[in-house]
Amino acid sequence: MLKAGRSDIGARAARSHTAALAQDDRVLDGALRQAGVIRVSAMSELFDVARSLALSPLGRRRPRPRVAVLTFSGGGGVVSSDDIAGLHMELAAFEARTISILRAIFPDWMEPANPVDLYPAFEKNGPTETFRTTLEAVAGDPGVDAVYAHLYIPPLETPLFDYDHMAAVVRKHGKPLVVWLLGDAARMPCVRQDLESRGIPVTDEMARGVRILAALAMGR
Repeated sequence: MLKAGRSDIGARAARSHTAALAQDDRVLDGALRQAGVIRVSAMSELFDVARSLALSPLGRRRPRPRVAVLTFSGGGGVVSSDDIAGLHMELAAFEARTISILRAIFPDWMEPANPVDLYPAFEKNGPTETFRTTLEAVAGDPGVDAVYAHLYIPPLETPLFDYDHMAAVVRKHGKPLVVWLLGDAARMPCVRQDLESRGIPVTDEMARGVRILAALAMGR
């Protein structure tokens, strides 16, 4: 739901427009939460969240979902960490088994952590196998409730990532996966269609992806 009239100024505008009394926004917010209604604050969020709910099933609702971030850029992982904290979620702490799997595909000089900076492992093993192994490992971790993946799409006809495997992992573990795409403008629409046809929500803006993840993982 996108509810206008949240502020005092907006409420006055609503009264002048509809001649109806504006509700106390805090009371309304509490009522919507009890009813399980996801409240958004902008038209772009309304479309993002509605489309993503149509594509992907809700995860197990938790008050503070634990998110694994898979990124090709250390800086991008840090930015997403801030966005995750800002929406009352947290970075997942991986169990020992997950860390062991990641160590096997990472260079010796790099200790895996969350956010998972995949670029050094891409250099060692190639992006396809690296991403397959990492996604399976983190999605299977009992301490992970949802996954946010950053995918860079170069100007190549052959996909770097296995979209069928990504969809299979989501079905197997029942945890939301949202993808932020960055890269070649000509290839992006095709990749987006490939992912969304498999039930994986996609965004072209990093912060909007975290908002979608919050809706799927928290139902809010």
